[in-house]
Amino acid sequence: VRIPADHEIFLRQIYGDYMVPHMDGSAHAYPYYRILEEALRDKYGIELLNYPYDADEVRHILDAREPSRRPIRVLTAALELFREVDRYVVQELQKPAVGREIADMLMDCQNLAVQTGETVERRLKDSGTVIRLLEGYCEIVYRIYQYVTTGPDGDDTDGMEDELHRFEKELELAISNIREQDELREVLFLVTSPEDWNSLQSIYEAAVKDEAFEVTVVVVPYYFRDGEGKLSEDVVIRKDGFPEHVVLTDYDAYHMGDHHPDITFFQSPYDEYGEAMMLHPAYHAKNIVAYTDKLVFVPPFKLMEIADNDGRSRYTLGRFIRNPGLVYADTVIVQSEGMKDVYIELLREMTEDIDWESKILPLGSPLDDVDQGKSKPGIIGQRIWEEVRNEERDQ
Repeated sequence: VRIPADHEIFLRQIYGDYMVPHMDGSAHAYPYYRILEEALRDKYGIELLNYPYDADEVRHILDAREPSRRPIRVLTAALELFREVDRYVVQELQKPAVGREIADMLMDCQNLAVQTGETVERRLKDSGTVIRLLEGYCEIVYRIYQYVTTGPDGDDTDGMEDELHRFEKELELAISNIREQDELREVLFLVTSPEDWNSLQSIYEAAVKDEAFEVTVVVVPYYFRDGEGKLSEDVVIRKDGFPEHVVLTDYDAYHMGDHHPDITFFQSPYDEYGEAMMLHPAYHAKNIVAYTDKLVFVPPFKLMEIADNDGRSRYTLGRFIRNPGLVYADTVIVQSEGMKDVYIELLREMTEDIDWESKILPLGSPLDDVDQGKSKPGIIGQRIWEEVRNEERDQ
């Protein structure tokens, strides 16, 4: 083919820098639904499931998060409450007539001591001393309860007061003797399919090697949507295809409210706004965030890096990330610094109320640790695990 010697000059005069790809428009108008959204809405009354960010709702949900279940924190909070109630009870015991409402307070304290003991017994490697102290406290409280409800029976209220003070001092000493390495913490992986598991696999392998953590993997049930957005009645649970060494726990056998994992990894950001499927509502981000200290979002795929002029890819990525999962996550893992910049740009279009800069960590994609389903040395997974673990410890 004959080409004019000065073709480069003429091409640049007509097209500018024609060697740089521009992907904002083309004949096939990908993504196809972009130009049809208005037609769907006006002609058929069909709205795509866009997440309507509500700052007040988000603030309300995050303010209602349950406190940490780490033994030191649980015991410290319980001790503060015990002291407050004990002071009030001691004052009331000095009065000629003790109000019966104290009985309800004492029952609440006893229930708190039992719940605290259950948490400590499960998550403290050597819980014997603390359990004995809590059991002793329950006995003291029961005797005071008997005194209040049935009247004096030879018990000395001054002796009760001394016992309460002694318990408080001994529990405070026991708390101060608990070291971080004495605490057994929990990490939870929520996954829907063996395909999505590939992006969690190397993080999981780093976690199971960490003796300070107990690891649980729960396969989350979900429902498909039909073309009109209606949910199927049949629930889907995919357990086949996971690596043999990964122990799976049935979703109905693990209750986050009971365990309150220190760290939870998840991958579906949509809650009820997914176009093709919806996780069981119990596993929506706005629900699970209440029962974990740290909620970590890991994308189940890796993307090509998005260029500045690639508006088409930005639009498609925006429909993935502008969802509740990224709003409620404490940490979001992305594959690169460049992708972090794109995430921040798109998420700020939804809201600037959230500090996206500190929430999004460009630690790499764990998929780079996986080769044809077999894990390579998990460099990125180890990096993600160490970063998330250190953040949890510092908090």
